[in-house]
Amino acid sequence: MKLRGACVVVVTVTAACGGSEAPAPVTTLHLTTDGALGYGAPIELGGQAFAAKLDMGTASTAVAASACGAGCAGVSPLYAPSATMIDRHEPARADRARATWSGDVVEDAMALGEVDAPLDFVAVSAQAGAFDGNAFQAILGLGPDELLVPGTTGVMSQLAEPTVAIQLCPDHGQMWLGGFEPAGAAAPGVPAQVAAMRPRSAARPQYAVGVSTLAIGGAAIADAAAVGDAVVDVGTARSLLPAPVVDALLAQVNASPGFRALFPGQTLGGGAASCVAGATVTTEQVDAALPELAIGFGGVALPAQPTRSYLTAAGDGRFCFAIDRGGDAPGAILGASLLRAFVTIVDAGAQTISFQPETDCI
Repeated sequence: MKLRGACVVVVTVTAACGGSEAPAPVTTLHLTTDGALGYGAPIELGGQAFAAKLDMGTASTAVAASACGAGCAGVSPLYAPSATMIDRHEPARADRARATWSGDVVEDAMALGEVDAPLDFVAVSAQAGAFDGNAFQAILGLGPDELLVPGTTGVMSQLAEPTVAIQLCPDHGQMWLGGFEPAGAAAPGVPAQVAAMRPRSAARPQYAVGVSTLAIGGAAIADAAAVGDAVVDVGTARSLLPAPVVDALLAQVNASPGFRALFPGQTLGGGAASCVAGATVTTEQVDAALPELAIGFGGVALPAQPTRSYLTAAGDGRFCFAIDRGGDAPGAILGASLLRAFVTIVDAGAQTISFQPETDCI
């Protein structure tokens, strides 16, 4: 079996006795981050290497192409048509809340760890917000087929076992394709909480689960009726909760003795611009002093440290609120800011999403 550089580790599962066929190997990819809760994996398209941002809000892959020109200024490398590329002559476009891109659908060879297959993806010729900063030059769609841009094919459908598992660390991460190899990633002895995926529809085609309970510092702040269905998307940086749930969370945090001791005279509010600061305050101090968030998916509520759930460390003793306030109605998004506390395992075949507290990021 061929490895594709130092960033890929392949774990082979041995066949059981009796001559049965061995399961497909699990491929582990080491992730990079843009420092703003965006995570990317190494991918090859047409033999060219790129860093592709993980996104469960689409099933299509897109890459900044040479035809983008000034619209992709500062993005490097750019995808150049290869000898194996087939132009489908089909325009494609995606409009997201903070990013748009458009281009033509092409087919070319894809290599993602040990996954080698032809892929129909978008060679982007115009974009806004999709590749800013050049941390990533491509978008790797990991969502269900209902989210495919017309004419493209999905990566998940290329896997023998349509399973992806993701661990997000402050400055790196790991992704498993075709299964999950838990050594060194998930907390030993802590069973995963397995949640059935909510049925998808034209109105909500994303992966989603039900959140049965939310608690902060041991005090319950929401039940299933208050939270509603929660979309799971590693490509969304900031999570979102209904406004009443966010207000209850903030009230508990601001009233806690640990918060008042670390950040005297300050108040944490909602929104990305809401930050508190203490010149000498560390992440370890915040996690030890502030109330812990607990999230239930029908079983035992799983703990999530403050700086791995509702706060992000912004440096120099600044800590910013990491959850957006939604409307009054139920509906939530579990984005990267909340998924950092877990290893998240999406099993598209079994239609389940599992959450397991992770150990110290390796």
